[in-house]
Amino acid sequence: MRDGAKQYWYETVGYLASMGIASSVDAGAMTSYATMFCRWREAEEKLAAEGQWIETENGTVCHPAQATANS
Repeated sequence: MRDGAKQYWYETVGYLASMGIASSVDAGAMTSYATMFCRWREAEEKLAAEGQWIETENGTVCHPAQATANS
């Protein structure tokens, strides 16, 4: 897992565990969730910095990060 995903995982699992609604069986699902959340956040940051549309040799196209941001 990426560092950002690990941090988010520990924060979220800690919060859920303190509420008594997380257990070891949730680890896999939370790992997937934290990884996808981290990818989504990185995609949103990239779009904010570079814009939704990019110029290529084939013309103006939607930024590739948009697919990740939409998922």
